[in-house]
Amino acid sequence: MIEQPLEAALKALLPSDTSVEFIAGPARGDTDNAGFLREGSLLVLVFVTDEDDCSIQDPARLRPVDAGTGPVPPGYDAGPPRVDICDDLEALFPLTRYVEALRTIRAPRDVLFGVISGWPELFSMGDVLSVLEDSSGGCVDETGWTAAPTRLVELGSNFSRDFVGSICKVPDRRISERLARHVAETACRPD
Repeated sequence: MIEQPLEAALKALLPSDTSVEFIAGPARGDTDNAGFLREGSLLVLVFVTDEDDCSIQDPARLRPVDAGTGPVPPGYDAGPPRVDICDDLEALFPLTRYVEALRTIRAPRDVLFGVISGWPELFSMGDVLSVLEDSSGGCVDETGWTAAPTRLVELGSNFSRDFVGSICKVPDRRISERLARHVAETACRPD
């Protein structure tokens, strides 16, 4: 399965008249999600995932590929969609898309960016940036392999308030408690 949490979050938060274009339909921040963003509030984005972000620019690239002819025409059943597309950074929206768009919503100091995913323990974003160079990062729990969310962590490093948690080594309750404590401390911290 292809997961696109960054694209989903952006579409949920931006207003429908934004200049940011989406593959399918307009943004919904001022329609379906009207009232979610309140003036002066802290924006807390928490991504809980067992995969990295794969927000693709061209959905046609998801179609299966016939070894001799390229993408299979729509309607032709050639098997499951391509998942290797997520390894092709040129196929994905650049992270600057999300940094710039989120900065139109809130100043970086007013964004708490959290990732709970395939890390071996709890860290701040700054502590795990060195892991970005190791694409084999991740962890294993009773449900299987959980990928290290390198795109999510790289994006989070653009904001001054961040949180990284592991879904492999820490019971769910401890993650929730730590996240709640971090949000409370961040909301009360002076600039």
